[in-house]
Amino acid sequence: MASLDITHRARILCIFFLIVFVLLLLRLGQLQVVEGEKYRQLSEGNRIDYRPILASRGRIWVDDGQDKVIAVSNKMAYTASLIPANVRGRPLLDVVNQVAAILNLNPDTVMNRISQSSRTQPVHIKRNLSPQELLALEERIGELPGLIIEKTPIRDYVYSDVAAHVLGYVGEISRQELNLYFAQGYRSGDFLGKAGLEKYYEYFLKGDDGLRQIEVNSQGLEVATLGIQPPTQGADLYLTLDISLQKAVEWYLKDQVEGLYMRAQDDPEMLGGPTGGAAVVLEVETGQVLAMASYPSFDLNLFAGGISQENLRLLQQNRFQPFLHRTIQVTPPPGSVFKVMVGTAVLEELNFDPGKTIFSCSGEFQLGSQVWKCWEEDGHGELNFYQALAHSCNVAFYNMGQMLHHIGGESIQRIAREFGFSYMTGIDLPGEKEGLIPDRQWKGEHVMEAWFPGDTINMSIGQGSLQVTPLQLANMINAIANGGVLLQPYIVEKVVCSEGEVLLENYPRVLHKPDISSYALEEIKKAMKDVTAYGTGAGPFWNFPIKVAGKTGTAQTVPGSPSHGWFVGYAPAEDPEIAFVVFIEHGNASRYALPVAEGILRAYFGLEEGRTRIDGEQGDSN
Repeated sequence: MASLDITHRARILCIFFLIVFVLLLLRLGQLQVVEGEKYRQLSEGNRIDYRPILASRGRIWVDDGQDKVIAVSNKMAYTASLIPANVRGRPLLDVVNQVAAILNLNPDTVMNRISQSSRTQPVHIKRNLSPQELLALEERIGELPGLIIEKTPIRDYVYSDVAAHVLGYVGEISRQELNLYFAQGYRSGDFLGKAGLEKYYEYFLKGDDGLRQIEVNSQGLEVATLGIQPPTQGADLYLTLDISLQKAVEWYLKDQVEGLYMRAQDDPEMLGGPTGGAAVVLEVETGQVLAMASYPSFDLNLFAGGISQENLRLLQQNRFQPFLHRTIQVTPPPGSVFKVMVGTAVLEELNFDPGKTIFSCSGEFQLGSQVWKCWEEDGHGELNFYQALAHSCNVAFYNMGQMLHHIGGESIQRIAREFGFSYMTGIDLPGEKEGLIPDRQWKGEHVMEAWFPGDTINMSIGQGSLQVTPLQLANMINAIANGGVLLQPYIVEKVVCSEGEVLLENYPRVLHKPDISSYALEEIKKAMKDVTAYGTGAGPFWNFPIKVAGKTGTAQTVPGSPSHGWFVGYAPAEDPEIAFVVFIEHGNASRYALPVAEGILRAYFGLEEGRTRIDGEQGDSN
């Protein structure tokens, strides 16, 4: 009986183990066959990772007179990044503090950046590492889990500070920008255009990032590359800028402003001297921007890998405002340059012979109890229209303003708007201002007063509440030069993707054809030739190899502050190729703008040296 019990028990145990074995086989089969793909993917997720490959931005090309050359490109630089999920064995804050100390960064800024990013993807801590920073990190990388050092593309601005305001710069995306562009694939730590063409054409310049599939070990360190999806470089911009002319314009502008500033330190009457300047050169027939300069400038390469807080602070606190793009973002009064518009209105509205002597200047003009002075204290004597504009006689234009006021309407404002004032030109740059042409409605709404005859008198010499940008003045003079067509200025000729396809092409575009007679246009052009023949612009141009038409302007500012200096013109006068403007901010008088204009023309037409220095005008100042 005992042996039967043992046999029975053994049989039960065998059956039990057989059942367990079958169950294990069934479970193994389920794991391998039914759920095998699921667990294979889970396993792969633990050993495979994906790292983005940053795309290079599109290049920017300029004209050098013979061909197109690169002005903005890309170069590879070392970037320190941190993958938060791979920080094991140490608190994340400890690692961040150590990395921040090596790179001289604020750890709170780094932690804030990490908090906005994915824990499994690299968070860029600092781009463009110096050799010293790179060596310090590599020496300690074993004690800094999650830290990776990789090569990434950064901007390379070939000409450093040339055309800085036009080209613009890149910077790290802000939280506000990230909220705006997240749906377009931007991530925290990405760089994007912050100013100039870099910003305006960001959509085209930004490339598409690639991906690298890598194998990592249990510590998250890379073991091998398993696959690559290459990035796509951004599209290239081809500009209308002539880089040789651009360099010359910037040099002449800088030389004059700095020379005047140094001179002003010994001359109290100059009230401290200039604070900056601007110049624009347009191709008359197309509206293409051949050169556009704003002074002071700054080094674009400071921004290529992320500008330091110290350098940014120095630029932002500079009282001469190097970030300010003075060709499109300042709106000073035009001064006597605006007499071109007033003269055009007179020719359109009043029936008189411009060659007949009808003005008499004794040095002052009286309206009621108020007396306005001419810039020439002793007066200009008897004048016809051509002479009035050539000598920029204030009294003659006070009379013109009074005559226009008496016939009613707002003919000066109408003519000014016909030539684009109070409207943005639409140039392909961000931040352009529209200026102001004040009228009865504007004054009633903003000053709560009626429009008086004195307002028209002030406007007749380009003062009062008038606000214009240098580009608007250049575009106005360009429309006169080309026979009465207001064109939209543009800088980018075409946009070409990395495969060679033209994505965008700009052509000359007519904004408006001013409603003025050919008679008025031709007469104002005659008077502008006289300005450089014997008038206020004759200093450097009376015997210049190429005939120039133009107009000087000295614009008063607030009491105790120097006036602005202007000169606008086009050349050759009989068959214009270029139109231009020169603006010396707080430059004291228009005569100081003339040497810059002379230098621009010598550079464009390839004339020998011999430019007038500092003083360009012989005694005249309006």
